[in-house]
Amino acid sequence: MSFFKTMLGATLFVFLMGCDNQPQKKVANEVQHKIHKEDESHNEFCSNIDLMANAMMGARQSGVAMSEMMKSANEINDPELKKISVAMVKAAYETPRFEVEENRNKAALDFRNSMYQSCIN
Repeated sequence: MSFFKTMLGATLFVFLMGCDNQPQKKVANEVQHKIHKEDESHNEFCSNIDLMANAMMGARQSGVAMSEMMKSANEINDPELKKISVAMVKAAYETPRFEVEENRNKAALDFRNSMYQSCIN
């Protein structure tokens, strides 16, 4: 599980550090810090999925191309993490891109709630 957590953090870092959005970079750094903690419980892992989902939808709503996100997801070496990341990218891009900030925020909240619920179930 430790390798999996490290790869999850690395994936999020790759997705977000290329973005110009400062809040997304901050989330990437926070997740990196959280993932390196020892003895993470399943709920904490799911909280990291929640943060990753929020960041992915934020990138999607900010106009990051799906091909860029998929390229990053497909470069992950760990097969399980790669599968999760690819699925999350696909799911994020099923949501339309909104122009109004309130709608973007709602899309991010809905997406992260959905991913978190999938993780805890």
